[in-house]
Amino acid sequence: MWGWIYWRVDIGSRIATGKGIFDFKLPDGASPTIYDYFLVSFTSLISSTLNGFSGKTRTARTLIFVHGVMMWDAMGLMLSRAIALVSS
Repeated sequence: MWGWIYWRVDIGSRIATGKGIFDFKLPDGASPTIYDYFLVSFTSLISSTLNGFSGKTRTARTLIFVHGVMMWDAMGLMLSRAIALVSS
């Protein structure tokens, strides 16, 4: 879901202003595709950093922050549920 949100917000910004709100660095210098946004979103599940992906604006940095908070919250809920199942 977050890959789609990142893509829609960045594409909307590119259409409105001519430049995206995310600083997205691809190794070959190409412009990012929707697959790249989904890949960044997925790799944030297993990595603590988003290499090559950051926000240029406050809105972009806030989206990345909210995504991180939601991931930590989901992991905490799963861990607490697992502990509850083991202890019962």
